[in-house]
Amino acid sequence: MFKLIRYFSITSLVALSAASVISALIYRHVATLDVVKLGENNNISLTRTFANSLWSEYKPFLVLTSGLSDEEVKKHPQTLRLLEAIRKQTNQLSIAKVKIFALNGRTIFSTDSTNIGQDYSKRPGFLKARSGEVVTTLDHRDTFSAIDGAIEDRKLLSSYVPLYAGADNLSEIEGVFELYSDVTPLVERVDSTQGLIFLTSIVTWGIVYLFLFLIVSRADRIIKKQFLLQQQTQNILIQQEKMAALGQLVAGVAHEINNPLGAIKASAGNTQRALEEVLLELPQLYRRLTQEEQNIFFELVSQSLNRKTSISSSESRKLKRKLITQLQEYELENARDIADLFIDIGIHDKEKIEPLLPLLKSDNGEWIVQLAYNLTRSFANIQMILSAVDRSAKIVFALKNYARSDLSEQKQLVHVTDGLETVIEIYHNQLKHNIELIRDYQEIPDFLGYPDELIQVWTNLIHNAIQAMQAKGTLTLSVKQRENGVEVAIADNGPGIPDDVQKRIFEAFFTTKIAGEGSGLGLYICQKIVDKHMGNIKLKSEPGHTEFVVWLPIGSV
Repeated sequence: MFKLIRYFSITSLVALSAASVISALIYRHVATLDVVKLGENNNISLTRTFANSLWSEYKPFLVLTSGLSDEEVKKHPQTLRLLEAIRKQTNQLSIAKVKIFALNGRTIFSTDSTNIGQDYSKRPGFLKARSGEVVTTLDHRDTFSAIDGAIEDRKLLSSYVPLYAGADNLSEIEGVFELYSDVTPLVERVDSTQGLIFLTSIVTWGIVYLFLFLIVSRADRIIKKQFLLQQQTQNILIQQEKMAALGQLVAGVAHEINNPLGAIKASAGNTQRALEEVLLELPQLYRRLTQEEQNIFFELVSQSLNRKTSISSSESRKLKRKLITQLQEYELENARDIADLFIDIGIHDKEKIEPLLPLLKSDNGEWIVQLAYNLTRSFANIQMILSAVDRSAKIVFALKNYARSDLSEQKQLVHVTDGLETVIEIYHNQLKHNIELIRDYQEIPDFLGYPDELIQVWTNLIHNAIQAMQAKGTLTLSVKQRENGVEVAIADNGPGIPDDVQKRIFEAFFTTKIAGEGSGLGLYICQKIVDKHMGNIKLKSEPGHTEFVVWLPIGSV
């Protein structure tokens, strides 16, 4: 059964966690973009402030730097005054460093004098700023040389800003400013807010999950209750179908049980009479027979007990006529009576009779054959009783296996051929007359399943086949292993199933039988049982051949 609670819990927790993480990441991304945009605008404003307040005064010197060496620029008094002016401008601000680049990419000023003279002509940020774009990036620096000294573990916003000659952005670009802003506090606030959003999402989604879990738990209980009710209903239907089929078979099964019971009764009566006569006559054996005749008598009894085969009635009549003729040739009186006894005890070969002639021609001939008959028939009757008991036991065992219902719903080892043979035993009375039964069983492994329910499948399919053939034809049962599973095919040579009926054959309450013969649930239940085993059932039918093929997995049940 589908484990709703487990799958809901797993999928919900994964989905809610993912939603919380994604929402926090989206917030961080948007907030970071806002920080970058805000910092970029501040840097642009600061650049314009520097340009308005300082550029006109220091522009002539910065132009002259093209003719000075890096060391001369670093030590020039104007550089020091510009550094001091920028420090005053950035006091109480988050500016960490300021650089000014000539259009050729040379660093002509930096609050960190070691950067003066560095070539930025190939830096993407510088190139874009020189063409009129503002380029801003957010980076983490483990250590950084700022205006007031080295700083560590900081988030810095770097902006390349074009420096225009005039007050608007349409005039000529004369240089490029690079400003580093320390936005660590802003980023930390973003991180803190992100964590708060994540926790809030977790709590919110947790409440939603708990609410949904309660709903799903109730739904799961209802589904399990409905599933259990459905299983119970199906079990009842299966049992009812079994009993309905068994009800139709009662007469045949009663006949099958009555036959061996009758044989037991008759054999027991014959044995009783024979033993009564033997007990009366046996004491006279040693008084009436010579030693030689006694030896012949015991040889006769031994031959009768050692016979292996039985003969049919027609063969018995032929042998009896032949035996009477032979005995008459030996001039034996009562040849017909002696022939009857010999046939009953299995003595009918001429070479077996000749050694008995001295005994047969004596005055005690017929008496001694009758005594041998009574002794040997007792053993024969006992064998008949054992055979009848074995036959009755098979029928009772088959009925017990057929009628029992396992309500534990625990999987057991399934012996497919045993189940088929149980059903065959139940239908033996209908099969033994005009139906040829062909078994094609291959060696297959046992597997876990529900054997009682599968017996119902075989019962329905075999019963339908017998009815389709009108109890006359060929029934073929085949079992083989195919595609990691067991395939059971039940075929008959009946008239076949019309195409329009085949389309509805597995529908509940659909039947083509007359009222009282079928409920229309047989094949519907078969399909449900096969589905329960994760298998499939297919029908192939044409005039003269109908075959139901059931495939059951070996390993997945």
